[in-house]
Amino acid sequence: MEVVAYNLLDHPDIRGVVINGRDITERIQTQAEKERVIAELQEAISKLDTLTGLLTICASCKKIHAENGSWQQIESYIRDRSQVEFTHTMCPECALIWYPDHFQK
Repeated sequence: MEVVAYNLLDHPDIRGVVINGRDITERIQTQAEKERVIAELQEAISKLDTLTGLLTICASCKKIHAENGSWQQIESYIRDRSQVEFTHTMCPECALIWYPDHFQK
């Protein structure tokens, strides 16, 4: 409950104290929900790993030239620096190249 009081004793038409009260339950719930969402977003941001800058990648095998000078599979490089896990499948173009008897154009 939110209450506001106005001293209008000197007002010639009112000569009294005006008290106004209202239920602010919905406003408090909305604020609590906003704070919960903000906390969740802040937690997600704190867990966020980003890759930035230039990556040297082999034009043939697609390995990444890592900071320590080694060459790593792109999946390993990204997995080691983020929270990404990979699953593998085959795109239609590669499936046609590798398994032409099973896939038609």
